[in-house]
Amino acid sequence: MQALWDKVFDGQNVDQVVHRLITKGGTVKWAVAMWGPVTDEVGRHVGIRGTCQDITERVVAERLLEETTQKFRTIVEEMAERKRAEVALRESEERFRAIFFQAAVGIAQTSLDGRWLLVNDRLSEILGYSLSELSGKTFVDITHPDDREANLRARRQFLVGEISSWSTEKRYIHKDGTTVWARAFVSLVRDQHNQPQYFISVVEDITEKIEAERALRDSERRLAMAQSAAHLGTWERDLSTNVKTISGAYAKLYGLAPDHGGLTYEEWLSMIHPDDRDRLQTHIQESIERTGFWDTEFRVVWPDGSVHWILTKGTLFLDESGQPVRRAGVNLDITERKRAEAALRESEERFGIWPTQRRS
Repeated sequence: MQALWDKVFDGQNVDQVVHRLITKGGTVKWAVAMWGPVTDEVGRHVGIRGTCQDITERVVAERLLEETTQKFRTIVEEMAERKRAEVALRESEERFRAIFFQAAVGIAQTSLDGRWLLVNDRLSEILGYSLSELSGKTFVDITHPDDREANLRARRQFLVGEISSWSTEKRYIHKDGTTVWARAFVSLVRDQHNQPQYFISVVEDITEKIEAERALRDSERRLAMAQSAAHLGTWERDLSTNVKTISGAYAKLYGLAPDHGGLTYEEWLSMIHPDDRDRLQTHIQESIERTGFWDTEFRVVWPDGSVHWILTKGTLFLDESGQPVRRAGVNLDITERKRAEAALRESEERFGIWPTQRRS
């Protein structure tokens, strides 16, 4: 205020000064004042003139309005924030429901005692039960008897804190009584106080995979039995590495130990009778470059020096671009047949029976 008085004393007018006054009773009043200098006829400053208006009610009203406006603005912002949170929550719930119910794998929420609380469409399809049909059952009820103990043991480990997640391959009993193989991933959900709340399970149907693996094993066993009964040896040569993998009686056909591993092309060629090597290599090259088939007879020399005859048949495999990538086939020992043929020829020659006479 002193600065304003100084202006007046300097001969300047001061307009619309809002200030507070303390009344005789000690209350505070708001006022608006205007001051100016009083001069005599020669321009000398001889006094001060001014007006003062009580504006306490107006100031109080303005301040009340400002506070009300601020509160209203805060309320509006809080409502907007709440609305945004509600929208975000709704979107999150919609995404969850979309993921949960439309997932390509089965998903379930189960209680701590194993009761079904929520299942998606895919799990209902895998098990054959709707949620209402499962509501009176626990996961144990539809688990294969041979897998129940492992599942119950895992649940106990969850509840005492030994594990927080678990995965396994297990069998369920479908509603129609058939067995369903599944890969299950289970986790325990806890609250902010680390107390167990419920289980979430993700279930993938692997029945076709298990059946395919079982069929493959059965097929391999049957093939092994057939190979053993017929004394067949199977082989496959990777043209990029030139390594030949062998199985069945292949090692035995070459006089090798039964557990002999794969052979390089050079190792295999070294066991071929010297008189048959050039012919074989030409035949192999023709099968790769032209015919795609492999069908011939040749001799092998065993480590003990004995000579044996082999009949081999095979085919060439190409990649997607039509380039040769591997050859595969079977071998059969025909030594006895060759010896019988040689003995027959020897007998015919000894007794003067020529092939034309024998055929007639």
